[in-house]
Amino acid sequence: MSESVQAIPPFVDSPLFRSRDELRPTAREWARHLILFLLTVITSTMAGIVAAAPMLNVPEPPLASVLDYLLYVPQYYLLNVGTLVVFALTHPQILTEGLVFSFALLSILTAHEMGHYVACRRYGVSATLPFFIPAPPLFLAGTFGAFIKIKSPIPSRRALFDIGLAGPLAGLSSQCRWQLWVS
Repeated sequence: MSESVQAIPPFVDSPLFRSRDELRPTAREWARHLILFLLTVITSTMAGIVAAAPMLNVPEPPLASVLDYLLYVPQYYLLNVGTLVVFALTHPQILTEGLVFSFALLSILTAHEMGHYVACRRYGVSATLPFFIPAPPLFLAGTFGAFIKIKSPIPSRRALFDIGLAGPLAGLSSQCRWQLWVS
């Protein structure tokens, strides 16, 4: 084959020739992903508690100085979170409902992202484990979602299609199983 026409450009490190050890995550990567996942479990559990708990009476912070006015929103937010945590710890049923919400949401999200990850591994494409993005407590569903980062080129259109479709299929499968189990 001449040098001017090549199937794979020389500047592209072909994923077809990567060793399995290069595709495996390191211990540091595992730790980073585990910490993000645990933070997302906490914040999504808080979101489930918010959905299950009754409206709580939270005292407003005092407004005596200019600094109090500037810090009103953060203080009120922290008072709300603290009151909700105390309420959840004293009412185990509410905590259980928050954990069920978190488990359901994160099992679907994990299945979706692992579908993409497994398909990447199948095609020899280097990708990270899922990055879970925690949201602040009391905000939406407790998570902004998750993603994987693809670190090498995708070898073909077929591989791109399969990697893209693997996530929704795995997430849908997980969601259907969860709904069958609950009902």
